[in-house]
Amino acid sequence: MNSLEYIVPTGEMEQGVAHRSARYYKFDKVRYNKMRSRIDSNE
Repeated sequence: MNSLEYIVPTGEMEQGVAHRSARYYKFDKVRYNKMRSRIDSNE
């Protein structure tokens, strides 16, 4: 997931769990659309 430019960490982490906390991510539609336009222009 770290290699996907449009999936960005929120800076928050799961709390109150007995195991290693998960990081929360969000989908960045603006970054996704920019990446799509670069790919589409190369075709």
